[in-house]
Amino acid sequence: VLTTMLSSSGRLGPCRPAPSRQVICDASSNYVRRAVLSSIGAGSLHLISSRSGYAASESGEIPSAPDEGAAGPGPGSTAAAVQEVPARRRLQPVPRTKLKCGLEVSQIIKGCWQLDGAHRGDAQSDRTSGADAVADFERFFMAGVSSLDTADIYGPSEALVGQFLRLNPWLRDEVQVSTKITCMEEDMAHLSRDMLEYKVTAAMRRMGVAQLDLVQLHWEDLNVKGYVDAAKWLADMKGRGLINHIGLTNFDTPHMIQVLDAGVKIASNQVQYSLLDRRAELYMADLCGKKGIALLPYGVLAGGFLSSSYLGKAAGKVPVNTMSKAKYGAQLKELGGWTYLQEVLQGLKPVADKHGVSVSAVAIRWVLQQECVPAAIIGARNASHVKDLQSVFTFELDEDDLFAIDALYEGATNQPSSDIFVWERGGAW
Repeated sequence: VLTTMLSSSGRLGPCRPAPSRQVICDASSNYVRRAVLSSIGAGSLHLISSRSGYAASESGEIPSAPDEGAAGPGPGSTAAAVQEVPARRRLQPVPRTKLKCGLEVSQIIKGCWQLDGAHRGDAQSDRTSGADAVADFERFFMAGVSSLDTADIYGPSEALVGQFLRLNPWLRDEVQVSTKITCMEEDMAHLSRDMLEYKVTAAMRRMGVAQLDLVQLHWEDLNVKGYVDAAKWLADMKGRGLINHIGLTNFDTPHMIQVLDAGVKIASNQVQYSLLDRRAELYMADLCGKKGIALLPYGVLAGGFLSSSYLGKAAGKVPVNTMSKAKYGAQLKELGGWTYLQEVLQGLKPVADKHGVSVSAVAIRWVLQQECVPAAIIGARNASHVKDLQSVFTFELDEDDLFAIDALYEGATNQPSSDIFVWERGGAW
């Protein structure tokens, strides 16, 4: 592959195809991939292994992943290494943006809750563990999804992120790693400065990094004091270079104010936020706007229910086979149940058709157009929806679209009126 693609000077050789064409390469080895990227720059050519089902484009446009079993050199093939193929639908990589704190992230952040071992679901589409999960990180990265969000309680997810980074060390500066330090039960009552630092350094070792780009504090019961001290200890670790930025997860407005009043600079608050769950708009968005704090939404697709896959489907035929479905199914029940979900999906379908995208892309686009939302966290069990994520940036919702979506929300029989994560902590909806 190197002798075919590169001249002796380390630049593209004479076999360079026209910009309108794409190259599929049998570049399965990390050595080949690293050599090509370092020779011509990752921004000039997107090179991906055909063994993993990837394509490459000189123009920087990333097409959809080819179907498995598509023609081309297979594992171990010594046939022609480079093939020209007609261009597929041209989609740009997911763009990046900067938070007010200066941290640059991709506007789609890959959520890693699905890698905790409780989201395997259908066996045929399951890629939530082992080598499959690690390989999918690369597919997301090559589509522009360079930011990863994990947690110390997401099973082996941090170790899987670490494996990906160890296999691709030249990507470390291009990948933004955020994790959550989760304090629950006895952790809240007995947390010390040393124990918190142990948690942080353990996460660093699992992921093989010298610094964590963003550490987000989750405090399960905000009636138990200690979260302000924990945030201040994280600030001390930031001062010593272990952490680049500090965030919160599932903090409601009054308790985030307490952390801010203690002098801790907060970069973000990770909250549940979707066109179905708008609790973030009640109080939190206003505070974040005033303080320059990013809202990083999860649950954007309501555990996958905001998808045309469920349009017209009977509730009894939907298996609740992942933790996400169980969680968001309970919230759908609060909003109005399966009948209400069907009304929402029916209303979103014309908007999706108008823009030539999926219902899920519309749901993601809606969140990204909200105040204080620079990026959205999207969990995925596999990389089959990468092209769908890229399509989110091919359109914007206009006033008519936004009005129609707001009207769907008004149809909920029981809209939430409480702050962030109050219901999940046993409070009112």
